[in-house]
Amino acid sequence: MNLQVMIDPAALMFRNATQDDLDFVAWCNYAATSPSPGFSWWDPTLEGSGTDTMTFIQKAVALDVLSWCRISDFVIAADGSMPVAGAARFVMREDDYRPLDVARTSLLYEALEWDTAQVARFEGIYSAVWSNPKDETLRPSGTWTIECVAVAEQVRGRGVGRALMKHILDEAHAAGVDSVGISVTPGNDAAEHLYLSVGFQPYIEYFGEYYYGEFPGTRKFRIRLK
Repeated sequence: MNLQVMIDPAALMFRNATQDDLDFVAWCNYAATSPSPGFSWWDPTLEGSGTDTMTFIQKAVALDVLSWCRISDFVIAADGSMPVAGAARFVMREDDYRPLDVARTSLLYEALEWDTAQVARFEGIYSAVWSNPKDETLRPSGTWTIECVAVAEQVRGRGVGRALMKHILDEAHAAGVDSVGISVTPGNDAAEHLYLSVGFQPYIEYFGEYYYGEFPGTRKFRIRLK
């Protein structure tokens, strides 16, 4: 079936993710952390670990180690039984904005069968990138945060992402949430256009120089619902 021709965004079904969606949720995290083709910002963090990025993400999602990508926070857009898009919507922890739940990382290391040297190497790289649990660049720009937004390649440009965003914003409004925040890496014009099209407004930007040129930067957006 040619989904680019056949899919109807108005007919999409939205549901909460379950463990049966593990592979798709892990793919969403991978896609959302990949500012360029074939590269995820998890890649350099895992350098020298002997573990490929997708395996790491799949294990982390399955064990509920990714603070920004918990199965319980994830909403799936499906065309019939086929997931075609997804995103996490959640309230950011107040004590630690970083992507890993450090209280659960030992479960991940055990599942990956890492030895002491592998753990130390990974934690050293992770801590160097995200040394501050309350890093200002990660501070939420809304009461709810949306992360890990991804749309299957074969249905991009068909209104699927917009339908997903509108569904999540409707959920937030129904829950009495006053604001929702989202971020984008500069250069991801399609994502930025999508967020602006559903009402998000620029909130703050951290340029590449803020990161000493090691990361292209972060643009944060917010939509106020009240």
